[in-house]
Amino acid sequence: MPALDPYFKALRDSHAESLLLRAGEPPVWRVAGSLVPNGDPLPPASEFEDLLLDLATANGLVDRYREAATMEFTHETDGFRSRIQIVRDANGRSAVVRRAPARSDAAALGLPPALLDAPNLRHGLVLLSGAPGAGRTTTLAALVDAVNNGHSRYLVVVDRTAEFTYESNRSMVHQLMVGVHTPTLAAGIDTALQAGADVIAVTDIDSRETAGAIARALDAGALVLTAMAAHGVTDVLDRLLRLLPREACGYERSCIADGFAIAAHLQLATTHEDERIPLIEMAEASAEIRALMREDRIDELEERFGDPRVEGLRCLEVALAERVREGLLTQEEAIHYARRRQRLERELVSAV
Repeated sequence: MPALDPYFKALRDSHAESLLLRAGEPPVWRVAGSLVPNGDPLPPASEFEDLLLDLATANGLVDRYREAATMEFTHETDGFRSRIQIVRDANGRSAVVRRAPARSDAAALGLPPALLDAPNLRHGLVLLSGAPGAGRTTTLAALVDAVNNGHSRYLVVVDRTAEFTYESNRSMVHQLMVGVHTPTLAAGIDTALQAGADVIAVTDIDSRETAGAIARALDAGALVLTAMAAHGVTDVLDRLLRLLPREACGYERSCIADGFAIAAHLQLATTHEDERIPLIEMAEASAEIRALMREDRIDELEERFGDPRVEGLRCLEVALAERVREGLLTQEEAIHYARRRQRLERELVSAV
């Protein structure tokens, strides 16, 4: 058992959101957004480095620990899974520990019908977006579980931190972790493609190489489930395409556009009773959206979101109006989260 495990157990048993461990300093707990030092100082730098090396060894990540300035992985202590980020700077290494998200069934996440149906697709790109903590990882895992439990396919998960693990059910599942089974996400996608995967789940799109590998997988007819940090559907599609400049990556951009199936942006709102509820903005594939992607005119999609007559688009403001009708948000709270206030006002009027 790694010597740092007691700290992970303490995080499990506390109300803290995360924990910062730095050599020679007391542990720092983040509670309700505030940093609270509490506990005896950790060992000095050389001894603390040994503790981190011991932790990396327990997770089979020694080589990655020695080579990388920054690394992320998931560690399990008595059934409690935590996200760990180790960072090396001028003062040595430090570790940030967060709670790993809890697994959830897709139906329990309140997803729109089109997104619930995504695991039934034979091929295409299903792209999730959202800020950190909005539920991208949990939703992606739920879609992977839906494929695994509902279909007989060869499914490969290419993962940076392995926050969730998968056992084959109806599908045959292989999981490739960066730094252990594959050097990069892009290399993992290519490995899955060469092995004949029907479905490839990629936890993040982190580079031009990863975007290009996804394009090749789509061209080969795979179903690709993936996620990316962004501020909305238009933003996530724009970020993805910017990784593939039109002048140099015409083939890849065409594969992405032709293979596009669904983009969903996840956001959480806090109710007046301090509960977190999901808000989902979504775009389904259409000839128009694919043309905008192919022709580098994705910025025009934002105008379509403001038009209630356009099919296949579910804007954030529709989700907000639904929450107001359900009594989960007040109109003032909904306005706070809205990006298109006039559209929200139209939705609220029609809801009366």
